[in-house]
Amino acid sequence: MDDRIKKVKEELKSLIGRPPWLRGIGIGKDETGYFIKVNVSGSGVELPSDISGVRVKAEVVGDIVASELDSLVDEFVKLAKKGKKWKKLPKGWDTESRKDYYDSIGGFDGCMEEMEGKMDDPGAFCASLKDRVKGKGWRKKKRKKKSKK
Repeated sequence: MDDRIKKVKEELKSLIGRPPWLRGIGIGKDETGYFIKVNVSGSGVELPSDISGVRVKAEVVGDIVASELDSLVDEFVKLAKKGKKWKKLPKGWDTESRKDYYDSIGGFDGCMEEMEGKMDDPGAFCASLKDRVKGKGWRKKKRKKKSKK
């Protein structure tokens, strides 16, 4: 992925701001290449089909209503207690697009900045993302450095 994709993503963010229908902006990849992926809460949202030659795709993700959220939280708690790992990536993502996303937001520190205020525990999310991209070895290396001091 080239820097042009990252620049177009930032351009789109500044162009549309943070309207109530926006659920997120990311970078996706399919058989034809990279694109800007815009998650929206409903259909009928007007977006450009391309910016500076980079495709823009909208995906309706909807809103989670309270009853659905309770069910999802219950299911997550069950999985967490069993130590289960999420086996599937979001639709349209693969190992390479996850790495590209991680790099595009500036690694762990950029992830912390990006996710601050958007979730309860951005540290856990960003550490998990880094685990998936870099492997879990980075955690041990950091501890070894601290224990030598």
